[in-house]
Amino acid sequence: MTPHLREAHLELRETGMDGGYPVFRLISTGSPRSRPKNVIFGSARKPDLRVSDTMASEIEIVDAKDLLIFDDPIGSTGLRWQDLQNWWQRKHPQFNAVEAKSTLYRCLRECLPEESPPQPRLFELYHQINSHRIPELPALLPEVWLHWDHKTVQHRGVRALLGQRMDFLLLAPNHHRIILEVDGAGHYTDERAQPSPARYAENARFDRDIQLRGYAVYRFGAAELLTDEQAIQLLNGFFPAMFRTRGIDG
Repeated sequence: MTPHLREAHLELRETGMDGGYPVFRLISTGSPRSRPKNVIFGSARKPDLRVSDTMASEIEIVDAKDLLIFDDPIGSTGLRWQDLQNWWQRKHPQFNAVEAKSTLYRCLRECLPEESPPQPRLFELYHQINSHRIPELPALLPEVWLHWDHKTVQHRGVRALLGQRMDFLLLAPNHHRIILEVDGAGHYTDERAQPSPARYAENARFDRDIQLRGYAVYRFGAAELLTDEQAIQLLNGFFPAMFRTRGIDG
């Protein structure tokens, strides 16, 4: 890497193939180096996984009930809604394009917790605010399993399993990975609903660790998304700013 690229925090990285020849792009040195192989999302239930080949680090989904597993190649354009819709339609050939779009949206919406209204509100408004350009924008993937531990809560303890599932993930162009989290009271209070510096510190530690791995993390307080009016005002400013910062066209 040349000194000029290093100073700009950029590197020339192979990002795909075209006609049998490798394609290189300038990528931020803070971006994850590996390409996503499996995206497991759409369910609050812990996946039942096993490692089928330790040498190749291959995983196998033992029980895929209630889970969505995107395993198509994800290139430098990221995972757009149109890519996700095409994948869904191949999985459900009985649907035409319009039906695929509506059933996919409904499936993703239904996996969100009704007991936490700010979370589905964020999902719905992402699509409403950006409705005219959603096909080319990164798909907003809900309930994404990023970290997985084969041990149960009884083995590890409740707090040891934090950070396994993300509220939302966007796989943006040029390998940017963006996490959106909606934090309710449970993120800063203990089991007795009392303010907990220790609980807050756990979330701060998670943010540091995941950002050092190349993910961007944006947190929303649930109190910011209590009503549609309040949330629209906030998100109308946030989404365009986030798209500009992360190089997302639309």
